[in-house]
Amino acid sequence: MTTTITESAILVVDDEEYLRRMVVRILATKGYVCTQAANGAAALGEMAARDFALVISDIMACEIALSHHEHYDGTGYPQGLHGSAIPAAARIVAICDVYDALVHDRVYRPALPEAQAWEIMLAGRGTHFDAEIFDRFYEQNVKIRDI
Repeated sequence: MTTTITESAILVVDDEEYLRRMVVRILATKGYVCTQAANGAAALGEMAARDFALVISDIMACEIALSHHEHYDGTGYPQGLHGSAIPAAARIVAICDVYDALVHDRVYRPALPEAQAWEIMLAGRGTHFDAEIFDRFYEQNVKIRDI
């Protein structure tokens, strides 16, 4: 096995089995179900043998997919995580996801007016959403609306 740090500080691992075990271990420590971790790690390991950055990206994508419905106060799902136990990327995406759902048309309802959407979201500050991250998002609401 050869492990090197490139100039851009990306870890390159050319031993696929080592990488597979490492991904399984990372996923297991994050509390993912063992069978899902093993299945995902096999796929991630194949990609990561080509580019370790893809593994980090895919792990973050998994964390977001699995955790963006968690609520900061622990009342969300699927794991009932709360506070900093929710990955930071998932806490950010949770805010973006709700905002997007409120201000755009859905098949079951039209988009809400901007003011009403912010009212609903402000009610979730500190309970549904991480207050510190929410405040940063809210501070940028004019720029966000323009995106």
